[in-house]
Amino acid sequence: RMKAELITTVSHDLKTPLTAITTYVDLLKEEGVTEEQRKEYLAVLEKKSLRLKRLIEDLFEVSKASSRNVTVNLMEVDICNLIRQVYLEHEDRMVESGLEIRFDMPQEKIILQLDSQKTYRIFENLYVNITKYALPNTRVYVQAKVIATEAESMSAKKIRIELKNISAQELSVDSTDLTERFVRGDASRN
Repeated sequence: RMKAELITTVSHDLKTPLTAITTYVDLLKEEGVTEEQRKEYLAVLEKKSLRLKRLIEDLFEVSKASSRNVTVNLMEVDICNLIRQVYLEHEDRMVESGLEIRFDMPQEKIILQLDSQKTYRIFENLYVNITKYALPNTRVYVQAKVIATEAESMSAKKIRIELKNISAQELSVDSTDLTERFVRGDASRN
């Protein structure tokens, strides 16, 4: 059942940008397309093809993870700096949605042994979800707190990270179910 749900979800998510790509290719083929329209269509094509590429990469990552064939490249990462960096990449979309970000993080470096690319993807996914599902013109809280220190070294710290927002739609699923794979706030969508 879970495999069937995964295939349905992935098929839908892949079909959406693919449909847009084919539509804009057809528009480019039409007679009388102005230079301005051509540039606009190419921009949409680039955006949708990059989205499709990312979805396919995500699918490969899920496949690797389920077969326990994931390579983790650990390195020293300043986690608070990474969280801010990912935010800056999504700041424009959040500002467009009227979302006001409130950071509450330590000023000093908090160094953790992480795979920087995979950790980046985690926070990217969280920010994208906030942009998609947060109630416009509300605040978003990004908090990082050191919860324990095993030694004086910065690399020995443990940290708790929270991202909070107000959802645009009232959640119709149990909050504990939201952390399950492929669950959205709308229970009517699988």
